[in-house]
Amino acid sequence: MKNFYLFLFSILFLISCDREDSFDTDFEKNKLSTARTGFIAPTNSSNVYDETGAIFAELFEAYYEHPNLPIQLDSIVTFIDEATSKHPYFLSHSDFDFSLFPTPKIQAILLSPETHLHDALDTSVLSTPAKAAFESFLSTLFLQIESDEKYETVYDSILDYESFVLDEHTYSGTEKKFLLRITSIARHALYHKNKRPKKNTDPDWNWLTTCIVGSVYGLNTDTPTSISVALKTGIGTE
Repeated sequence: MKNFYLFLFSILFLISCDREDSFDTDFEKNKLSTARTGFIAPTNSSNVYDETGAIFAELFEAYYEHPNLPIQLDSIVTFIDEATSKHPYFLSHSDFDFSLFPTPKIQAILLSPETHLHDALDTSVLSTPAKAAFESFLSTLFLQIESDEKYETVYDSILDYESFVLDEHTYSGTEKKFLLRITSIARHALYHKNKRPKKNTDPDWNWLTTCIVGSVYGLNTDTPTSISVALKTGIGTE
């Protein structure tokens, strides 16, 4: 996994809201969450695709609230498939294919995340400039996490990138949708890391890295797959 960090770091040198009436409500929720946890809530009302990260967070919390957590990767994959099959969002996507990412495929991503990220981006909807800018953003993000930057600092970096994406007139609507769904998962995953039993040998950036790689890889299929694969690869780093 350290090779993956070095891969992302090297790139640095190479290179409207969901609803108009939702802002006040989101702001109040942010204040309440900050009071309870000390962290700014992970929501971004300007990201119209923020439901993606919220659904990821619901399933992520449900997993770690279970009294008997599976340990083996195949059991984790099965658990997540069962949980997603009962979630209203996935029930509303009747064409979602649970068989696309079985345990061997998840294991392959975990063994070589940098290769799968590269392949996923190469076959994605992103243009060359959009892909380069996204890779640069990821490099900065993981450098911040590796350096133990405060949650608020990393959160602000993600918001800044999302603002850039929203304002970039050269990006197509499809590209913006692709990028904003991934950043939504990243924000929510980062916020909910305190729900995860953290090991001393398992740095936060390892876990967030695999979440993002999974979300990118899965999003080449569709959004439900992105959420599902991000959960499997993130939790599967155990």
